Formats: sequence, structure tokens, C-alpha cells
Amino acid sequence: MPNPLLKTENISKIFEVGSMFGAKKHIKAVENVSIEIGENEILALVGESGCGKSTLGKLMLALLRQDRGRILYYLNNAYKDIWSLKGEEFKEYRRNAQLIPQDPYTTINPMRNVLSALTPPLLHYKIAKNRKEARKMAAELLTMVGLVPPEDFFKRYSCRLSGGQLQRIAIARAISVKPKFIVADEAVSMLDASLRIEILDLLLNLKKKIKTAYLFITHDFAIARYFARDQRIAIMYLGNIVEIGKTEEIIQNPLHTYTKV
Repeated sequence: MPNPLLKTENISKIFEVGSMFGAKKHIKAVENVSIEIGENEILALVGESGCGKSTLGKLMLALLRQDRGRILYYLNNAYKDIWSLKGEEFKEYRRNAQLIPQDPYTTINPMRNVLSALTPPLLHYKIAKNRKEARKMAAELLTMVGLVPPEDFFKRYSCRLSGGQLQRIAIARAISVKPKFIVADEAVSMLDASLRIEILDLLLNLKKKIKTAYLFITHDFAIARYFARDQRIAIMYLGNIVEIGKTEEIIQNPLHTYTKV
């Protein structure tokens, strides 16, 4: 991988929590993690609940700030620490790094309809010139994610949408700004089993169209194997990456005890 799009160098994140007796406790959510993600690549991040997967994703999106180490983004033919980016450079990074959250029911502000949830990013990043063009693009996005006819969904609020429909809208909003990198954080774990493959196939098809890279976070090896076939898997355990490599090689010949279990 000659020029990874995004890479971390020994990043760590420690949370300080209190107790009922007032004593402070430190929890190492992420510890000395170094990974790389190339353009248009899928890296599946697999591990049990509480191992630090989501925290790592948030760090790479600059939603949290690491305590140690660096996160480097390839911009203008050079690697730059994401926290050193200023002005237009940080705005470009923020546009290029998007999130598909785990819980589809918190995707849309319940006071906003679908159209008003999709158009602001298009206008903010000047992808659409005006509201009329933003409305047209929103219709195209809904069509891309399988919500047709799109006009039927424009005026709906989250209370009138199913979990699968809400997750499709979350995907539409994530791809609306044409990102280079998407963190899909347990993107199908709250969906019915019958819908999971549909959403996974949708994400894979969109990857071909928009040429984006995924950090695909999951606790399910079978889901990771399906989504990251011919790609790479990283195994996370207690805040550490204990194993990383090609998907089938990791599954067929696991080296770490946790991976085997």
C-alpha cells in the first residue's frame, strides 16, 4: 500500500471516570494502536463489546482527541496530523471522513424531516449551489440507497420510518458529501437478520460507485468475513490490535489466542 489515505501511529485514549466514593479510575480504551487504511480499501475491525472499536473509529474521525500518538491524513501529497489542520484543510478532512452510526433511530433529529436532514451538508460544503439543486441531489441519494420514489420520503419524520429505512438515510447522508473515508460503526447490528445482507450489499455497491474506504466495525466474524472478503481484518482486544491481515488468512489461520477463541 504505497500511500495510505489515513494512518495512526501508536495512538492511545484513556478515559477518567469517577466512583461513588470519589476515587478516580483510568480506563485504557485504546492503547498504542497503529493501523493504515488505503484509498478505496475495506478494513474490518472485529472485537467484543467494550474493547475500544468505536473509540478508535471516533478518534480517526476527529470526534475524540487521542492522548498519545498521531493520526495522519494524506493531503496535498503529504501526511499531516489531523489536529494540525486549520481552516479549509480541516474542513476538507471533516468532509472526507464520515460516520454511519450504530443506532438508526438516532440518525435523524425527530424534529426534522428527511429532506431537511439531507440538504444542509450539501449546502454547507457547496456541493449544491442552491436549495433547488440540493433537493434534486437528495432525491438522487435516496434513489441510490433504495428509497423510491424519493418524494414519498421527503416529508417523513423518523417516527414514520423503519429501522432499515433510517439506516439507509444515514448511509445517504454519509455519502452525500462524497467522502474518501467512512467509519461504519456496527452499521447492521441493530437491524433484523433479513435486512443485514441487503444493507451490506448496498454499502459494497456504493463503494464501487463513490470509491470510498471503509473502517467497518463489528463484533460478528461472519459479517466481517462477508463484507471484507478479499480485503483485510484487524482483531481488537482490550484496546489493542492483536492481529491484522488478509481476511481469509486471519480466519483460516488465526495466530492470537483471542482470535482463535
